[in-house]
Parts: sequence; structure tokens; C-alpha cells
Amino acid sequence: MSAFSLARTAIDTALDEASSSAVDRETLLRAIVSLAVEKYREGEGLEATRSMLEFQLTNCAGDEDHEFMRP
Repeated sequence: MSAFSLARTAIDTALDEASSSAVDRETLLRAIVSLAVEKYREGEGLEATRSMLEFQLTNCAGDEDHEFMRP
């Protein structure tokens, strides 16, 4: 199972539990993002976290073309 599959399963499970526990979807997703950023920073440091978040925000629309260099 890939990292993205594991994360998707965890988030889907949390969303299901939130809806049955009267927890707002946006509140849950904000908490997940906040905790994920905190854990990432603990392991990778502040600058790497900032760089990763900037990349994700720049590319979150999903419709950009990316150039890749071949070795």
C-alpha cells in the first residue's frame, strides 16, 4: 500500500467518524492539516516544512503542467 493510499484511508475514516460524532468537516480537516504540519516539522525542521507547504500551495489547483528533467 502506498503512502497516499494510507493517508487517504486515514482521512476517509476520520471524516466518517467525524460525521457520526457531530464534528464539523472543515474543523476536522483543519485539525488534520495542523497536526500533519506539526509532525512534519518535528521530523524535517522548519525550513523543509515551509518549502514543502509552499510547493503544495503553489500546486494545489492540480491543473498545472510540470517539467521534469531526464537524467
